[in-house]
Amino acid sequence: GERDYSFRFVFDSREVLLDSAARLGQQFNMTPMLLSFYPTGIGNLPSCPVLLERTDKVTMTAFKQAQDGCGNIIRLFNPTAQCQTARLRMAGTEADLSFAPWEIKTLRAYGDSILETDLMEGLLDRKKE
Repeated sequence: GERDYSFRFVFDSREVLLDSAARLGQQFNMTPMLLSFYPTGIGNLPSCPVLLERTDKVTMTAFKQAQDGCGNIIRLFNPTAQCQTARLRMAGTEADLSFAPWEIKTLRAYGDSILETDLMEGLLDRKKE
């Protein structure tokens, strides 16, 4: 069958390219979003948008409603071979996060709390020892 390929060449140092490859690939493969209409502006604006701060490496790969309908699921990924930190802020709450190399974190935001979950959206048992 017929195939269609797209390429993008990016030049920089090896370290810079490895640290930004996931973000650049995600941006390159996103289709442009077009709106055929604009909202009226009626309704309440959220008090705080979802912000991922203090990082240019960690990427937000998913933001969706939880399967059980209780809150939202946020999935974050560290695409580098180094440990990373980030701060997630939303709706009056924030969480400082630490990532191991290549780590995926799944978080549940419900009310004023942000809790770490597993990939299947079950809460992780974080007993203090």
